Amino acid sequence: MSVHVTTKIISACDGGPCPAIRATTDPEMVGIQGLLPSAEELAGIAGEIPGHEGVILFPRALLDRWTREQA
Repeated sequence: MSVHVTTKIISACDGGPCPAIRATTDPEMVGIQGLLPSAEELAGIAGEIPGHEGVILFPRALLDRWTREQA
């Protein structure tokens, strides 16, 4: 089953490209929109990330806000 990213749940700004948490067609998954780190920034952990996974940089404050709103 493929999962599709859908609507924006919460973001760091009003419109435009910015960090966000997005809903998906799978209620057990969310999509995270953030900055892609450079190869240099990932150099220390590059061997730990499987080819089918990635890392994004995401504001901790926004993640904390979303977590509080889920309670």
